Amino acid sequence: MTATAPIAHSLMALAAALTPASRAEWSLAMRKEFDALPDASGALGWAAGCVATAFGWRMRAEAGFALTVTATVVVGWWVSAQIFFFLVEWLSPKGISWMPAMAAAENLLRGGVCFGLAFVWPRRAALTGLALPMVWGFGAVPLWLILTLPDTLSQPWSSAGNHPALPNILFPLIFVGREMWASLLGAALGWGLSRILRSRPVAAPA
Repeated sequence: MTATAPIAHSLMALAAALTPASRAEWSLAMRKEFDALPDASGALGWAAGCVATAFGWRMRAEAGFALTVTATVVVGWWVSAQIFFFLVEWLSPKGISWMPAMAAAENLLRGGVCFGLAFVWPRRAALTGLALPMVWGFGAVPLWLILTLPDTLSQPWSSAGNHPALPNILFPLIFVGREMWASLLGAALGWGLSRILRSRPVAAPA
């Protein structure tokens, strides 16, 4: 066994994981060709080519989902803006804060979107519930961590026993609790309903 053999086998496993179900036979054929290679030195190149091929298949298979999510987020931004302007114009003259109503509307909107996406694509329910709020919020959590953590982690503890990095670490938890729960709940409900409906036996025609 050559030194690159473990890498080649790992790449073949990655290619198999990336391959959509519709291309399973092709993936099996690539694996058989890999196992039958007479020269172990060429296995790494073959495995790398298989990964590239499987990645292309996966990209084409996910194109519909990716385009739908992109369009949904863009429309969601527009709807959120309309809700924002409506609430400000309606509640501000009455001296009522528009922020709680806006937060509730945002959660309802994100939850409904995640419900629909997870219902249509149940295998991507977890990705939908976790990633869509991040995209919807312009990647607020990772962007916040990237911009704030490096500078604050190197700072010393205060005399009161607090560290400057603690608020930056707590922010993602607050985001999950206040912003992401509706998306996760909507995705879970959509996934569950999809599973229930797909598991019901189809009645035979009379």
